[in-house]
Amino acid sequence: MKMIKAIINEEHLAGVIDALYENEIYGITVTKVLGLGNLNLKHEKRPDDLKESVKMEIIVSNEHYKKVAIDLIMENAHQLEHGAGKIFVIDVAEAYRIRTGERDVEALN
Repeated sequence: MKMIKAIINEEHLAGVIDALYENEIYGITVTKVLGLGNLNLKHEKRPDDLKESVKMEIIVSNEHYKKVAIDLIMENAHQLEHGAGKIFVIDVAEAYRIRTGERDVEALN
């Protein structure tokens, strides 16, 4: 299992979610976040320099869905300006569904 964390511009969120749903990738958590990319590291920082974005967290059961999810995020959130975002992939050791006690891949379905 993998967790995909993507920081993207909010304007692309609906298109990314639609594309994921069309490819049967569900279970998406979205959080509004503030951040500052490394492009601005050369300048003095102020709290008002932080830019609003959204963070998506998606857990997928296998490599196929990982690749599909990453490709769809890249395709639907792509822009040429700095600040388009980042994608991180993290191993997930265990998952539990609180309601039923199901574990791992069964907890995702």
